This record gives sequence, structure tokens and C-alpha cells, in this order.
Amino acid sequence: MARLAGLLGVVATSGKSPDRILHEINARLVEDNDACMFITIGCGLLDIRNGHIRYASAGHDAPLLRTAEGLVASLAVENGAAIGIDSSAEYSAMEIVLAPGDTLVLFTDGVTEAWMADGAQFGTERLVTVLSEAKDGSSDALLRHVVDTVATTARAADDLTVLALSWTPRGVTWHRTETAMRWLIEPQVSNVGVAQTQQWLRS
Repeated sequence: MARLAGLLGVVATSGKSPDRILHEINARLVEDNDACMFITIGCGLLDIRNGHIRYASAGHDAPLLRTAEGLVASLAVENGAAIGIDSSAEYSAMEIVLAPGDTLVLFTDGVTEAWMADGAQFGTERLVTVLSEAKDGSSDALLRHVVDTVATTARAADDLTVLALSWTPRGVTWHRTETAMRWLIEPQVSNVGVAQTQQWLRS
């Protein structure tokens, strides 16, 4: 894990795309891997100017996206091989754009593989239900809700890690009515502010 953290610190700041980052890390970790250790990992890059995300996966559970409307679905990401197994493994990146009010939830299998009292695993479907039924869709609230729910209803057999990510551009507010989502954009009155708003609208 320490070796992975070191590689991420170097490769992830190189400006490469997520799929190339995973490819390079995998190629390096396969070398001298006599213990046949492997790691699952998701790698994403967020453009804070427009909410654009590129994401690639190496054997990791797909993140869940909760929209501002409260709908929850897995990202349609092509899952590559876990890191450290095959030096020739290839990875593919997918792209999405977060709208203000959307929250992306990433998690380890310690969440989905936690054991319920009835002997069943917590599972992805249950996690989708927990996210869908949450009244507050903010990243902080969703994170606390997931961790509290798993901690009180299941027994974790592995590490339990949850990351919730949302994107809120300056000058944009939103609210949900009974029939639709509505966004209010108040651009900064300057050439830069107008350009940023146009970029967001194009996204």
C-alpha cells in the first residue's frame, strides 16, 4: 500500500488521464510482485471549472451517482483488471458531468460486504436504497448517512471507506420543485465570469 501511495503521488500529478495513470501504476507494481498481491482502485479527475469528470476503474466497485432529483445509479464504467496481476492490462476512461446538486459516492467493498444480522451482505442494492431515501443529498449528509447506516445495521469485516463528492460552482444555486429541478445562475459581471458561465452551460 505504501508503494501504491508513492506511485500515485508521482503519476497522478503528471497530467495523464485516469486510464493512463492506472496503466502506468499497474505496469510498475506487476514488477517484482512475487507475493502476487493485487489492489483494486478507482481513479478520477474532476475539472472544477465545469464539473467534468473522467473516471477509470481497476477491479473496483463502480461509484454511485445521486442526482439533484434524488435518483441513484451506478456509473457505467468499464472495469479493468485489478492492479498488480497482468502487466498488459488495459483500462478505459468514461466521462460524466456533475450538475450542481449531484453527488458522486465512492466506496470500498467493506461497505457492500458488511454482514447483516440475517447473514446477508449489505450489498450494492441496499446502498442504492439508502442513498435514494436520504432526505439531504449534500455530500456531507450522504457520507454520514451511509456510514451511520452500515455501522448500526451491519458488521463490517473489512475496512469501511466512503467518499462523497459534489460540485457547486460559484454563483449557482438550485432547488427542486414537484415537477423539475431549477438552477439559478448569477455570473460574475466580468469577461471571466461570463466565459465561465458559458463553459458550464456547454458542459
